[in-house]
Amino acid sequence: ASGQGNQAVESFQKAIELDPKSAGAYFGWGCSLVTQGRNAEAITKLLKATELDPRSWFGYMASGTAFLVQGMGAEAIAKFQKAIEIDPKIFPAFPAYAALGAALAMQGRYKEADAKFKKAIELSPKYAPTYLSWGGVLLDQGRNAEAITKLQEAIELDQTNSFAYFLWGSALTNERKYNEATGKFQRATELNPKFPPVYLAWGDVLKEEGKNAEAITKYQEAIQLDPKSADAYAGWGDALRVEGKLDEAIAKYKKASKLDPRNADVLNYWGALLLEQGKKDEAAEKFKLAKEHVHPK
Repeated sequence: ASGQGNQAVESFQKAIELDPKSAGAYFGWGCSLVTQGRNAEAITKLLKATELDPRSWFGYMASGTAFLVQGMGAEAIAKFQKAIEIDPKIFPAFPAYAALGAALAMQGRYKEADAKFKKAIELSPKYAPTYLSWGGVLLDQGRNAEAITKLQEAIELDQTNSFAYFLWGSALTNERKYNEATGKFQRATELNPKFPPVYLAWGDVLKEEGKNAEAITKYQEAIQLDPKSADAYAGWGDALRVEGKLDEAIAKYKKASKLDPRNADVLNYWGALLLEQGKKDEAAEKFKLAKEHVHPK
């Protein structure tokens, strides 16, 4: 796939050599870079496309999306607003109002974000990703009941959406409805068995219920899919600690800390275990490092 992406980039580069003012070639080049995760480079090309063609709705949408992925909310908002000025009702894969809602939410402007999501649904009431995106934004705010409503609406429109089930399970977890959350996580894995965060979240729920052996199985499944998941190793270590398997737990915390040296949760877990063992000085060191987000030397 990366080879095809590179070929596409080379093709657009050649097209620009032949016609340096081709907005379409810059747009294609930028989109090809986005598919490779090269968003910073993509933004440069997409901005050039809109410079050459200031009425390029797709150029503004694509550059806004690249800015959004980069966490540059203000820049994304400006591009999505420009797209809406050009045509507020056009409906491709990513509606402008929904994208603008996500960008506003990134900046903590939640009331404005809600208004944009509502507008997106007004324009296209049967587009599941809008409900999914809004549900995720509501979940981030701790508005769990509202999030669940939006995620249910997303699933009514697209019953194969595993991510919607994952978010629904996460909202139920926040509400401490663990049994229901487990059902949603199970459905998410049935639809997409290769998404590590679901197994991690499922493991956390089982751990909260005191089902540590089952939790460990889920953490192991998460690690099989993502061997660099520090959170999965930390959860595994915590489940082992509760089971009284302290040496094994320490090994997992060490692994987690090696994978993510700045993970304060891991250091706190590790410190708590050392405290249980009566190793107060070592525990204090871990707690101190947790506050500093620094890995022990």
